[in-house]
Amino acid sequence: MKKAVLLFSLILGLSAIGLRAQTAEDIIAKSINATGGIEKIKGLNSIKMTGNYVMMGMEFPFTVFSKRPLMTRIESTIQGMSMIQAYDGTTAWGVNPFMGSKEPEVMPEDQAKDIIERADYDGDFVDYKAKGHTIEFVGKDEMEGSPVFKLKVTKKSGDVSVYFIDAENYLQIKVVSKTKIQGTETEAEMVFGNYKPVAGVQIPHSIETRVGGKTVSQVVIEKAEPNIAIENSIFVMPKKK
Repeated sequence: MKKAVLLFSLILGLSAIGLRAQTAEDIIAKSINATGGIEKIKGLNSIKMTGNYVMMGMEFPFTVFSKRPLMTRIESTIQGMSMIQAYDGTTAWGVNPFMGSKEPEVMPEDQAKDIIERADYDGDFVDYKAKGHTIEFVGKDEMEGSPVFKLKVTKKSGDVSVYFIDAENYLQIKVVSKTKIQGTETEAEMVFGNYKPVAGVQIPHSIETRVGGKTVSQVVIEKAEPNIAIENSIFVMPKKK
């Protein structure tokens, strides 16, 4: 009798695991479809976005250039000084005059990791297995009174993020990740809103970052230009003068 009970419990456990994996795949597929579908997403070969970044009561403009495969460049102006963060598919580099130099420098590993992830504008769901990520369904929840699905993404690097997917329209509305701020690991939330179609792809035009439940920064995209000509040279670190 005990063996029969144990066997029945084992079968139920294996069935639950299979159901969870299938549910995760279903949510991922629906989220990709809601975003515009795999063809539209991969058809976005380049994009230029301009807008404003708000942090600590200050507002300053930014421009982001992104291009396949895995190239990105972020330009911003703060107090009249220009900052650059870029990745050419091999080297992550930047210019930060607030650190006492206007010369381009190779980024430290922890900063490089962030810009490299930004270069993959397809996101974590598209081709996640090929990227070495694993994704599992970890339950349902509520966010501001609306039901959401939660997906746990464990990246190839070992980093873990939890995505909150709107249960009605399947768009991503929040991601919770561990991040390092001044050497200290902190849990940060990124909340996505004001989705607008860009070449058939739904892109959030408002991104709010929260730490400890408090808003620390906000990105507002004012203009997005898809599939424009962008020279590869702008992503490459220039030689020092």
